[in-house]
Amino acid sequence: SSAEIVIETADSFIIFNHCWQPLPTLKFYKKMIRKIGGVIAGYAIFVASSLALFKLSGQDPHLQATTNFQILAAIYGATFSFLSGLVV
Repeated sequence: SSAEIVIETADSFIIFNHCWQPLPTLKFYKKMIRKIGGVIAGYAIFVASSLALFKLSGQDPHLQATTNFQILAAIYGATFSFLSGLVV
């Protein structure tokens, strides 16, 4: 079945799937933009920290790493993944 979408601007309501629902408010859009920004910022933190790890350690990311570096990279990645998640 197709969804019927009708916007009634005078009443500030929308019909979606034959149910009346209030239109989103400015607060809703601000919250959504903040969440999207948080996801982008979290991803940027994770990527920047990953690039920094390989640049500062001198480890080529395409070559076989030592066991110690693999353990360090796992702990480092988990830490920065957690910190990135706090942004959201």
